[in-house]
Amino acid sequence: MWEGTLGEDGSTTSLFERKVTYREVRSLFNEDFVTQNNLSPVLERQSMTNYFNLTYPDNTTKEVWFDDDYTLGKKYDYALAKDLKGIGIWALGYDNGYNELWDVIENKFATDAVPVEDPVGQIEGYPIRVSNFILKKKDLFLVSSLFFLFAVMIGFVITLSDWKVRDSIVKNQFHRFIMVMIIFVFLTPLVYLINELFFLKSDWKYYLVFILGALTIYLSSFLNIKSRKRP
Repeated sequence: MWEGTLGEDGSTTSLFERKVTYREVRSLFNEDFVTQNNLSPVLERQSMTNYFNLTYPDNTTKEVWFDDDYTLGKKYDYALAKDLKGIGIWALGYDNGYNELWDVIENKFATDAVPVEDPVGQIEGYPIRVSNFILKKKDLFLVSSLFFLFAVMIGFVITLSDWKVRDSIVKNQFHRFIMVMIIFVFLTPLVYLINELFFLKSDWKYYLVFILGALTIYLSSFLNIKSRKRP
């Protein structure tokens, strides 16, 4: 429980008052009290914790933060999703008369048949879950990406072995620009990989890739093939 003072600008200065038990929260904020004072618990989504906020006529405030079976269920899901070794709850008897906190423990940990989803991923959305999956399987993605990159590079080199392709690139400015961009795309992960292998861990790689790309464009401007008739 926190007590505070509401300022004229709407800001609140809060100080810790005392700890309250789950039984106290359920007894104080019972159904009649909540209905009479038009109250409803607010769910703070980042910490996944409930709180009641009361403002009195003398501009003093009270806030009571507490967990219930829903918020604890989300935290238990997090523990299970992250393969933590267990959970702790304090303390026996603080919920005397209310069994829902024990029920959620039984539902989450007394069986392995309950599907579990990371609550952080639920809140932050699909892109975060995809990112977490990629980070978890980063070695597999790195190897797969390197194989794909080398396959594309080999295909690109084989394509350049055809004189028709080379003529098209040199004579057409747009084709030349596409070739330079492809080389630039190849250089970026290659320089990044060198940076990681040698543990340089610096930002120089971005400047180097830019310089190499600019140099490639500059040198390509000197390419010239005389036109000749072919049988």
